[in-house]
Amino acid sequence: MSPLGNINKLWIRITGSTAEFPLEVRIFHSVCILAIAALAYNIPFNFIIGLPLIALLSLGTMLIFLLLYYWSRYRGNTKLAITLFCIVGNLLFALNFLYNSGTFGPTDLFMGLCVLLLLCIAPKKQHRFWIAGNMVIIIGLHIFEYYKPERIPYTYINRESRFFDITSAYVVGVIVVYYTITYLRRNYDHEKRSAGEKASAIERKNQQIMQQNQELERINQERNKLMSIIAHDLRSPLSNIQNYLELITEYELDTEERRMVEGDLLKVTRSTIDMLGKLLIWSKGQMDGVNVKLSYVTLRGALFNTLELERSIALKKTDCINHRAGLGHQNSCGQ
Repeated sequence: MSPLGNINKLWIRITGSTAEFPLEVRIFHSVCILAIAALAYNIPFNFIIGLPLIALLSLGTMLIFLLLYYWSRYRGNTKLAITLFCIVGNLLFALNFLYNSGTFGPTDLFMGLCVLLLLCIAPKKQHRFWIAGNMVIIIGLHIFEYYKPERIPYTYINRESRFFDITSAYVVGVIVVYYTITYLRRNYDHEKRSAGEKASAIERKNQQIMQQNQELERINQERNKLMSIIAHDLRSPLSNIQNYLELITEYELDTEERRMVEGDLLKVTRSTIDMLGKLLIWSKGQMDGVNVKLSYVTLRGALFNTLELERSIALKKTDCINHRAGLGHQNSCGQ
């Protein structure tokens, strides 16, 4: 894996994955890490330029931010951690103003950076409150310095130390803003892409459901058609078989008549079974799709059973039954 991939994997492990935390919580973890890194840089830097008190103040704030990160990342107490982060951040920069040369120091720049971080991590409904609090603090400190300039010590030991402090504050601020905005933009693009993929998946699922509904409707239509054909085409043959059986049961037939009736009954039964088999094959083809196999057939052989069945039904419709008084049987004659 490339070094960039290892860094990205490590960053995900530190801030939390999308499966563990929502975007707002991961942003808070990222801001905590950036703030801790900036404070870790400021500790030795402030010692070097002759500001040991500010270095100790940065150390204490860094330890607090580490604790807040731990509470949110591993204890799940994110709301309290965000609130304390906002409070501690404002207090840190207020103390930095008082003990780091006031308006001659970098505090105003840091307070603007603090507003950006607060807007990134605080709930939307609290934005106005934290912005108003930040403005009240910085304006109040400016007014205090204006009327009580002697209470704000000038802590730089020389002109160079102030130059390096202001420049360093600007560079740190730019880096923090860059990585914060980049992280937000990357996650926004990721969320947007994920939402688009989910919408596409839902659209594909809807299309699949519509296709399934159409297929189900087609199958229902084929089923109704099959039921209609079976009811129409099998009713007459089965009725014919029933009539033959009733004839044998109700009347005493001689041997020749019984043999003739039984032969007709067997013929009608075979034809009906043949028709039922063809209907089932046809219905299966309608359900699964027709697979045509061309071959030569004899028209008479293919239609023989059907014609015989229809002939028997036609004879039944044109039969004349002559009842002979006292003979107890009937003769059939086709017209």
